[in-house]
Amino acid sequence: MNNITYISKALTLFSLLAISSLSGLFGSSNEDEPSLRTIPIMEASGDAMPGWEKQIIELYHDEEGNPLPIVFRGAAKNWEAASWTPEWFAEKFGDVEIEVISQNTLESLNEHPEGPEIPTPSKEDVDCQADEKRLSTCDKDGMNCREECFLYDEKEKIYYKREDREDYETRVNPIHTTIKDHITDIFQNSKNATYFICPLPHNITKEQLNYGAHASDTFAKNSIFAYDNLILATQTQFPESIIGINEVEGRSYILLIGSENSVTSLHNHESTFLAQMYGKKIARLVHPKDIKKCYCKRADEIDEFVEKCDIDITAPDFAKYPDLKDLEVYETILEPGDVLYIPEAWLHDIRGLSTSISIASGF
Repeated sequence: MNNITYISKALTLFSLLAISSLSGLFGSSNEDEPSLRTIPIMEASGDAMPGWEKQIIELYHDEEGNPLPIVFRGAAKNWEAASWTPEWFAEKFGDVEIEVISQNTLESLNEHPEGPEIPTPSKEDVDCQADEKRLSTCDKDGMNCREECFLYDEKEKIYYKREDREDYETRVNPIHTTIKDHITDIFQNSKNATYFICPLPHNITKEQLNYGAHASDTFAKNSIFAYDNLILATQTQFPESIIGINEVEGRSYILLIGSENSVTSLHNHESTFLAQMYGKKIARLVHPKDIKKCYCKRADEIDEFVEKCDIDITAPDFAKYPDLKDLEVYETILEPGDVLYIPEAWLHDIRGLSTSISIASGF
């Protein structure tokens, strides 16, 4: 799984009043119609945040012993990184060149242009280019068949239209800017929903960022900036690992500076802590047992995690996705200094309430 998929696409912020008031987003006022059941995420004092996963599971789990999400209120309020503000980044590192992603990029990171499910060679004369294949496609009901030109992706094993791929590549390309310009943009144009992401994988070295496998990754430039200027190992105080191999592998980090209204839709990955350093976010989580109800797709046959889900958890379409009627959604609003523990494989949708700075960390 690449860095972007592991981040899994960026985290985000919204602007609502209180957890109890959010239920109106999820269902109709008609009690006979289905609605998503919302459950407040469990909370604990930041002083009570224990060590990494084993201790947390022992303290915060369901009746079957499975770990539950929990918010440690104020756990990060005294971290060095808690003093960071967007203005501080703009003043101290304003001219540093970076790459940011727009909302379109966030939504497109794991998409691929779709081709016909069962392509059939066409016998009719259609003007295709030399590298294209003439195929017959029909609507899902088998009607409105037509002849179109497709390319074939050997890696993805799909046919796709040239114009769709070109549009896809345009949407996922990062925007080149400076830190100062990005900060100005997210304050002045919050609807643009952009993110500055700095992923730092396990035990990454400067040489690997500059010349190794990570050098060609999207946001490698951002990672180099974080590596050179932000000593996240000392400026944060995430729980220490108490599980064997994790002590050897070291920690990974992701720094995110995003605008209001940016969205990270449902996805999952390994266990993660998300620390809110500046601004607010709303987080909605779904238990792994309910993944099928969210109409999700895996990244590949081997990967145990999902790359995307078809539903919009804030605007459920019960007619199109009937399994949603039994879905339970855990949710919380993250304030500056809060740390959210997201157990492995739990789906999470995180949206912005304001301009914010967050740091995610895991093993």
